[in-house]
Amino acid sequence: MTTPMLAIPNEILFEIAKLLPRADVVALQETCINIMHPLHAFLLAEHKNEIMLFAATYNRLPQLQLALAAGADVRYCGPLVGIRHTPALHRAAAGGHTTIITELLHHNAPLEDRGEHHLTPLLYAAKNGHQAVVDLLLAAGADASACDDDDSLLVMAIKADLESTAIAQIHQMNQYALTQAFQFKRLSIARLMFQRGIAATVTPPIQIAVCSGLEFVELCIEYGAEIDAVGLLGNAVPGEPTQVVTALSVAALTGDTDMIQYLLDQGANADLPADHLYQRPIMLATYRCCIGAVELLLQHGVGLGELLGEGMDLVWTACRNGTPALLAMLLDALEARNFNALSRPGLLCVAAGREDPGIARLLLARGAEVGPDALKLAVFAGFRETAEALIEGGASVDALSERLKIALTQLVG
Repeated sequence: MTTPMLAIPNEILFEIAKLLPRADVVALQETCINIMHPLHAFLLAEHKNEIMLFAATYNRLPQLQLALAAGADVRYCGPLVGIRHTPALHRAAAGGHTTIITELLHHNAPLEDRGEHHLTPLLYAAKNGHQAVVDLLLAAGADASACDDDDSLLVMAIKADLESTAIAQIHQMNQYALTQAFQFKRLSIARLMFQRGIAATVTPPIQIAVCSGLEFVELCIEYGAEIDAVGLLGNAVPGEPTQVVTALSVAALTGDTDMIQYLLDQGANADLPADHLYQRPIMLATYRCCIGAVELLLQHGVGLGELLGEGMDLVWTACRNGTPALLAMLLDALEARNFNALSRPGLLCVAAGREDPGIARLLLARGAEVGPDALKLAVFAGFRETAEALIEGGASVDALSERLKIALTQLVG
């Protein structure tokens, strides 16, 4: 409702106001206060609770004071605006509105009532990173041991970077809180937890530390973490599933060469199998096409012979996920150790499934045999340049069915 509509006769306007949605009522009431229109008293009497919630959510102290003076119920939590089914104190805490909170506390707003997601006002303030509100509510007697369905005040303070609160609540520490300190890169909090006695030898801190940075790994080692500890870690690397990992395997997945070099210098075993398929770090780096990581691990002298054989082996993975440069690096390393990687059947079939012909051309240049199926796969997939590379390398068009010959003609022109 706009201000010109307030020129309507009061008796008619009052009847219209009764039909307005609650969100429009509080907006109209604010307008009425500003222009000192008599409708404001009517709206306040009829909708004092909604006006209180609106004022708490949007930091409108004059409206809040009027609503409270009119007898608004501080425990009211109707579904008006902002956070659904949540009282005024919780809304003010979530927004960081200290003056609103002070006024509500003066009117005995309850500190421990639960709002949406089972949160108290204190937890709302911590979750949204409002240190001043956290301090205010704690000083007013809020229960610091309260927690929602998942997180304690300590964990929320860690996530929101409320360092003074996290330090004050460090007695709530557990393995999950330590994990959060690493994931959110709160070095001072993680160090304090170690100093207070939490074990660095319990995985997965050192694996998470790899993703957080070198100083976190150094901290873990300082407090006794084993460099080759194996642990179950969920989402250690974005996009990857829960895995059984070592610190070195996480570094290989991320391609962090500085971290890999540090871990190797600390004595990490580069041949220790990890992840849910018991794959070694060089296999994981190849899978993620981390060329620098692969090169560093090769220079370190990792074992390669056991990574050739049936299934998804090292060279197969490079053909499927890598670049020509990465594949060439691996083939050179294997040749230097007297392994004939090109004897692995089906490599060109893997290359035929890629639109970029680079891998196929490299394999053909290195002497890989062109089987009857590679060209079929390239034609079926519609990869023209790959099909042309295979034909140039000796793939037989005669082995194709008549239907695929027609498709090839249409593909290459």
